[in-house]
Amino acid sequence: MKRPLLLIPALVVLLTSTAQPGKQPVKKTPPKPAPAKPAIVVRPMPGIFKSLNDSASYCIGMSVAGFCRQQGIAQINTALVTKSITDILNGKPVLMDEASCNNLINTMLMGGAAATAGINGPARKDTVIQNALDSISYAIGANHATFFKQQGLTQLNTALILRGAEDILASKPSLINDRLANGVMNRALMKVQEESVRPTIEAGKTFLAKNKLRPGVKVTASGLQYEILKKGTGIRPTSKDTFVCHYRGTLIDGTPFDASYDRGQPLEYPLGKVIAGWTEGLQLMPVGS
Repeated sequence: MKRPLLLIPALVVLLTSTAQPGKQPVKKTPPKPAPAKPAIVVRPMPGIFKSLNDSASYCIGMSVAGFCRQQGIAQINTALVTKSITDILNGKPVLMDEASCNNLINTMLMGGAAATAGINGPARKDTVIQNALDSISYAIGANHATFFKQQGLTQLNTALILRGAEDILASKPSLINDRLANGVMNRALMKVQEESVRPTIEAGKTFLAKNKLRPGVKVTASGLQYEILKKGTGIRPTSKDTFVCHYRGTLIDGTPFDASYDRGQPLEYPLGKVIAGWTEGLQLMPVGS
C-alpha cells in the first residue's frame, strides 16, 4: 500500500477489516461521577510564594517533615535535607549514594527511627555527616529529590523547602493546608508533564493541518482524518460489533511502533472498546476496505 490511513494525531494505520455482527461485548455499568469539587486556586503570597514553583517547594518541605513524623523522628538536620535535594537536582556529587540512602530509608520503614540508631555515617567518610541523624536527614532529602527529579520537577526553591519542613516540625501554622498542598503538587506535576509533551502536540497539529489538504483525505466533525485507499463491498460494522482487521501504526515521521502484519494475526476486538479514532473510523469502512 502506498499511503496510510490516518486515524488520530501521530497514529497512522493501514486496515483490512471484516466484521462479526452480533458479537456484542458486555457493557459495564459506568461509575457514578464524583461530585464536583471547587477549583483549587493558588494565589502568590507577596514576599513568600511568587510562583507555583515556590508553592510546590514549600509543599515538598511539608512532605519531608510529614514523613519524618510518621517514622517517629521529631528532629532532623534540615540543612542536610536541603543539601541532598540541591545535590541531586543540580547533578552535584552526593555525600551518600542512592543505594545507601535507599537501604537507610528501608531500614527505617521496617523498624522505625530506633532501627537506625546504629548507623553512624555515610558510605564514604565525610565531615559534614557525623552521626545517624545526619545520615537519615540526608537520605530523606535524597529520597524526595530523586522522586521529584524523575517526575521532571527540578527547579525548586530550596529555601522554601527548608521553611516548609521547619514549620511542620516546629508545629507552627503552615502557610498551606494539607488539602491545598495536594492540589499544588498535582498542578505542579501536571504543568511539567504538559511542558514535556508540548513539542509533540505542536508537531501533531502541524502534521494534521497539512495532511487534511491532501487529495482523498476526509475530516469528520470530531476532527478525525481518514483516507480509504481501497473501498470494500461488505457491510459496515457498528459500535456493537466485534471487528477483525490488520493494522500498521507509525508515528508521524513514519517510524513504525506496532503492526498486526508482523505477528501474522489480525486484531479481533469489540469496536466499542477501542480508542475513539478506531471506533469512529472503522464504522466508515465497509468490510474489505
